[in-house]
Amino acid sequence: MRVGVCGYTVRSSSGQSVVRLAAMDPSMLLLLARDLLSLRVKPGFLRVYLVGAVLALLGAAVGAAEMLRLTFSADHNQDGPERQYEELLNTLQELQARERLHRHGERTAYEGQEVNTATHCGSMLTESRWCPASAPACMEKHLETLQYRTDGSLLLGASGLTGRCWLGSLWVFSDAKLAPNESYCKAGVQTEAGVTHAEWLTNRAIILSSDSGAVELWELAEDERLLVNRFTRHEHDHVVTAVSPTAGSCHAVSSGMDYRIKVWDLGQETVMNTYTAHSMPVNSVCCSPTDDSLFLSCAQDGRLLLWDRRKPKPASRLDVVSPSCCPTAVAWDPHKTTTIAYGDELGRVTVMDFQAAGSVQTMSTHRRRVSGLAFSSHSSPLLASVSDDCSVAVVNAQLREIYRDVGHQDFVRGVCWVPGGSNVLTTAGWDHQVLQHTMDQKATA
Repeated sequence: MRVGVCGYTVRSSSGQSVVRLAAMDPSMLLLLARDLLSLRVKPGFLRVYLVGAVLALLGAAVGAAEMLRLTFSADHNQDGPERQYEELLNTLQELQARERLHRHGERTAYEGQEVNTATHCGSMLTESRWCPASAPACMEKHLETLQYRTDGSLLLGASGLTGRCWLGSLWVFSDAKLAPNESYCKAGVQTEAGVTHAEWLTNRAIILSSDSGAVELWELAEDERLLVNRFTRHEHDHVVTAVSPTAGSCHAVSSGMDYRIKVWDLGQETVMNTYTAHSMPVNSVCCSPTDDSLFLSCAQDGRLLLWDRRKPKPASRLDVVSPSCCPTAVAWDPHKTTTIAYGDELGRVTVMDFQAAGSVQTMSTHRRRVSGLAFSSHSSPLLASVSDDCSVAVVNAQLREIYRDVGHQDFVRGVCWVPGGSNVLTTAGWDHQVLQHTMDQKATA
């Protein structure tokens, strides 16, 4: 007996072919078993023929069982393969929706009602009216930056820091409590690289910095359902770490890992000045909230610089606290034109008046580098700080800590206060969470 690819061929001792049949044909397998048992063979080949007969009988039994299964299955499923394919497709879509929505937590609140995303994922997926067609299908995991507009609309920037393509995206939410659920965004757009920082320039215009070395200007269309690119300029030779618009919104300052600081004329869409005062990558820049000519910069060379663009030598060095280490984030007090705050790699937060000698206060707020600072709009502003130790901390005007939260599970990158003197702080991080933090009214008084 010889077993072939398409079936079995049995030959007699004289070499003549007895029978050849296709595999798994029950009727032919029964014939094979009968022929094998009826053959007169030499004693040495008896075991081979018996084994072949047994295999043929088993194959016939399996084939008959399969035919019965298919027959009864067809009786119970009158719609045939088309219905099975439709059910499989619906199940796949539901699983995809469940996976997408579970990334944003177990529950989502909308209009004061709590919606269980695990139960209603299918219906939420079909409610495409919440998500404009021009928005990307999915938001990247790593949330880098966020900022509120005066009416409470939230701007959110994300980056994809894994995979073959490090893309980014920009999103606008009317209700910050729904972020980062893409289904409820007002507008969204895919960017060619990761977003490192983004800010509202006006109620419609948005300026952002990119991993690709570009500064980009985007604008909301009239119905605020579409983001349109106004310009993209690759003037930096490395990652743009931050961008900050001036008080008048006509200019902006950007910093990069190419050691350079650039001042932009946004109306002309060109670079006005390029400064190279730092000898290592620049971590952050922040423009004065009241004076278009002033801004701060800090870099990995350990220097904190105050810039005045009206002077022939615009940069002046500010002293940092001892032991000296790299400043990582800067912020400007919204009410005091000479008061600033900066964080460093040791997790310390320092508040200083650069015109008053000895007016420096330092707190060991975090265990790792400070990644962001934000003053509130209160008359006696609160100062919030976020860190790579995954924590959020807030101090009052007397620099006493009044709030701390460790709800994030990865680096916290974005921090911003809800506008209008609110006691609510919003943070975002690489764990793809946007968290709301409410300060105690008594603690802020």
